[in-house]
Amino acid sequence: MRAATDNRPVCHIITVGASLLHPGESHDTTCRECAKLRSYVERCSGDYGTAEHDLASPTSSLGQALTVALSLGEDNVKSHRQRSTQDCMPQELSYLHLFYLEQDRPPNGDKVLLLSSDDEKEEGKACAAFDKAYLKQANFKGGEFTEGNIERKVICGLDPEKEQLGQEAIGVFTECVAKAYDGHHKTHCIILNISGGFKGLIPYATFLAAIFEPIELTYLYATSPVINYLPKLPVAFDAAHWRDWKWLVEAIKQTSDEKQRKDLLGTLPPKLRVLFDEADGTPGFFGQALSLRFKQERPVTLDLHGPGEQMLALLTDNKVRKVAENAIRFWRHAALGDKVPEMVEHGRGHVQRVQELLMQILHPLLQEDSSLFGQEELLALCAATWLHDIGHAAEHLDFSVLPAPWDDVWNRLKGIHYPTAGFPTLSREFHHLLSAALINDPRTRDTYLPDSGNWTEERVSALTGICLYHRREMPLACKAPPYTVGEQLGFAIGVPCPKEMPVNGEQVRTRLLAALYSICDGLDTQIERAAADDELRVRRRILKREVEALLDQLEPYARDFACPCMRKLADEYTKCRSGILGYCQDPTANVGIEATLDSWRERVRTLMFPFMRQNAERLNDPAYRAARAALSLLDQIQFKARQPGFYHHHRGIQGVYVTREAPIGGVHQLRVHAVYYAEDKKQARKIVLGENPSDPKGSFSSELTRCGCAEVLRENQLAVLIDRDSLCQIPGP
Repeated sequence: MRAATDNRPVCHIITVGASLLHPGESHDTTCRECAKLRSYVERCSGDYGTAEHDLASPTSSLGQALTVALSLGEDNVKSHRQRSTQDCMPQELSYLHLFYLEQDRPPNGDKVLLLSSDDEKEEGKACAAFDKAYLKQANFKGGEFTEGNIERKVICGLDPEKEQLGQEAIGVFTECVAKAYDGHHKTHCIILNISGGFKGLIPYATFLAAIFEPIELTYLYATSPVINYLPKLPVAFDAAHWRDWKWLVEAIKQTSDEKQRKDLLGTLPPKLRVLFDEADGTPGFFGQALSLRFKQERPVTLDLHGPGEQMLALLTDNKVRKVAENAIRFWRHAALGDKVPEMVEHGRGHVQRVQELLMQILHPLLQEDSSLFGQEELLALCAATWLHDIGHAAEHLDFSVLPAPWDDVWNRLKGIHYPTAGFPTLSREFHHLLSAALINDPRTRDTYLPDSGNWTEERVSALTGICLYHRREMPLACKAPPYTVGEQLGFAIGVPCPKEMPVNGEQVRTRLLAALYSICDGLDTQIERAAADDELRVRRRILKREVEALLDQLEPYARDFACPCMRKLADEYTKCRSGILGYCQDPTANVGIEATLDSWRERVRTLMFPFMRQNAERLNDPAYRAARAALSLLDQIQFKARQPGFYHHHRGIQGVYVTREAPIGGVHQLRVHAVYYAEDKKQARKIVLGENPSDPKGSFSSELTRCGCAEVLRENQLAVLIDRDSLCQIPGP
């Protein structure tokens, strides 16, 4: 009775057996109606190729059998089942009659999918044709099925005469169930009835009912007076493990090159690899079903993230692996990249996707040559995925705690604190410095590096090097331009990332790791980072309300601003109020104000940075505090108002993955693929290839060419390919 508790219509998926043609021993041989039905069926024995034609003729043997069955109907089923004897009907029709007798309702809006075998005698097709003809005319508790709600499918490869159940048959069966779930689970209760048909499908049906949790699994025994609702398997598919690798699974499905597909397949852990065909890397039937199941879940699940352990597969040294395992259990709760909440996602999901991209690069390279990357290098990369954005949560920028290799840059700035709390632009612009400081500072290190005894100074230095130099503008190579964003605060960084650092007897190539990490960090420009549709609507409304409240605070406050530039900027904010709020609600409909917001950003920085530098030692001065509060308002408004544009930017790409191409001159070639819908072509080209080098949103190609990144990779026999061939268009949803 459970299927009807929510009052939705039902979609029955029924395996069709041959009980019409081959009644079992439990049939009541004394029943004259049964005998009459059997006599008509036996007259056409062995000749089922014309079943559909025969059923349309009331004088044919099958047509006469159908007439008798229709005259018997649910009364025959009810009377026999009450006596615990088998009725005259095929088992699947008995199930349907009993279902509506139990539910005490007609099949209004209900659907039936009949799945039949593909045997040479065409018995399965004949039985399914009989069932469909019956359903079109029969009465079920005072109602009927409409013809459009009855569907037949043949399970190719399913032949009861064969000893083994073919892979094709399992695949088609799985696909039928998965598609029925996809098409109807939001509007119908779904019941998979396995009373009829080939019994070899039962374990697979049980497994599918476990994956597609809303599906009820039912069985009707030959003489049972009630339908049996089978309990769910007492096992669970590891959804967290699947989510850890979900985009890579999608990437494998999208990749047409067999060798690249196999490379990506090798990246998956063994328990997921079995979902794909080993011969060519294409998804098997369970892989397709699971992919569909979790693709539907992704937009509505609050926590899409797995345990974040993808890179553990690369740590073959047990001691190093143990350090990472212990830390990851802690980092799951300390990934604080989302502490500037209006930005696109910088937390657990970002960690997971960057790990996926790193795995797609590192795994095939290490499979070919396990010495290409050392264990300490891989540990540093793994830690950086979790900790590179924690600077968003910092309260102030303290140069005195940045790591030793950069002392010559900070010596003159030691002791100076620049407050960042309340200034999202500062938190964002300097989050790489703030992350490195939090990790390196002895006062905060234990907060982010559990079991601190395992995190030696050498390990910490390698980790902070990656975090510090992952930022796009930082100079990776020797000839790269300096980092000048902080010039107005009194510093610039021209020192390139250290090429190597000794860690536990291993030379860790910090510069190479920072380059690899920076690329993968930049490649995480995709829709999953920009929230699902429902979440985005909520975020935009909240953001609009927050900006509106800040503008309300600004209007009376602006008159008291001591600085004329601040008063002028505040006045412009007020005059553009409707445009700002409109952009928060829908950036695509208010494109004109985007350039204005970008100019305000630069003007706020021009005011803010010198102010911070000149007043670094006046933290307790009331006048300073008042001016600081005013600047904070100006910064928060422009920063929050600009964020919807970044959400729109990220939603142009459905997913990103990396494959390996044939080496050229000993240089490993790594191809970036960006998957997008046809309707997003223009946006995708902008994200991948770039249009404006000064665009603050950047592009994949700019991530590669900036600050010596490509040069560092070439020095290490690596090349990342980002060009028009990286664009992968797929049909829209």
